[in-house]
Amino acid sequence: MQLPAFFLPVLYRSIFITTLFMMCSNVLRAQRDSSLHTQDSTRKHPEAVWLALSGETAHILSDGTPEGERLLDSSRYSAINLRVGWQVPSPDVYAQLYRHPMYGLGFYYSRYRNENFGHPLGLYGWFDIPFTRHTTGRWRFSYYGAFGLSFNFNPFDEKTNPNNKYIGSKRNVYVSLMANATYFITPRLAVIGGVGFRHFSNSARVLPNYGINMIPVQLALAYKINKVQIDKRLDTIPRFKPRWLTNVWIAGGHKEYEIGGDAFLKMTFTAEELYQFSYKFRAGIGFNAFYASGAQKRDSSNASGFSKAMSYGITANGEWVLRPNLYVPLAIGYYLKHHELNDETQSTYVRVGVRAKVWKNWFAGITVKAHGGTSDVFEWTAGHTFGKDRNNYKRLMIF
Repeated sequence: MQLPAFFLPVLYRSIFITTLFMMCSNVLRAQRDSSLHTQDSTRKHPEAVWLALSGETAHILSDGTPEGERLLDSSRYSAINLRVGWQVPSPDVYAQLYRHPMYGLGFYYSRYRNENFGHPLGLYGWFDIPFTRHTTGRWRFSYYGAFGLSFNFNPFDEKTNPNNKYIGSKRNVYVSLMANATYFITPRLAVIGGVGFRHFSNSARVLPNYGINMIPVQLALAYKINKVQIDKRLDTIPRFKPRWLTNVWIAGGHKEYEIGGDAFLKMTFTAEELYQFSYKFRAGIGFNAFYASGAQKRDSSNASGFSKAMSYGITANGEWVLRPNLYVPLAIGYYLKHHELNDETQSTYVRVGVRAKVWKNWFAGITVKAHGGTSDVFEWTAGHTFGKDRNNYKRLMIF
């Protein structure tokens, strides 16, 4: 099924607006629940709020081709980031579990000396989690992750920008992982240095999509805008009550199979059975059914249209829980049936992303499905979780 040009942008905007509305509803509910779950009001346990401004440069990794090497030789990357972050105090359970990390939102603006890439900017959510509960003097060492959307790339175009064979779309997903070292000049002023890995990709939504991979080095100045001190002596974590849960979800995305070709719909239908054995981790198994539209155009065999379009797989699943309503799904899958003409090029696949509970037991999110190091599709996901949770999550923060 070939999609009208206007359909997918309208669909994605509708999903985004609906998700944003549901998240706002969840914010209000979370604030109400936090007052019910804690004897003290949140006013007695305010968050420490930080602002950080950083500059960075990066080494961009080549795709290994001579054309790619020449493009990178003429390109230099630099960027600025403005971030706001919240450090949550006790008695919030997940703040204690992760050693009082920071969660926040960020904005970045970047420049490439070569106009083939453009001047991307973007928005992202981030977390910064200490490696240890106890800091040594003025130093704090942590791992950092960010996930968001980037805009304003100058994408590949056969006529106007034929040299940028790394990325084919103006809008891309932004993923960043870093190791940070923080030095506190005063209790409210800190310098942060970090190094890590960053990836920009549209997961074959528009070709070409080698993606832009880089190793960034960042230096930031952070300031705490209020006088809140996090008192770790109040940490008390209730014993976790293990539970079984079932996830049922549907996901949709679209991709090109050739540069300049039509966009085709890909869908995933999934059922998963998981066992949550701690506050932080769940594990289990799942079943995937995949639908790839336009399969009859790619496959001239005598098989039925349904058979050409459908694939099936089983997965080993894990979920890393960052907050009661925010988690990172991970999966390694094995195809029971797959089609190379639908870009299912290996017998195995992987999935990683981010999901949030947006209303009661309903969740939404985005994941990347890939074969080895090659992205297959972005999965815009919505689903429902079945199973009673007997744990009482004391929380002072949304999600």
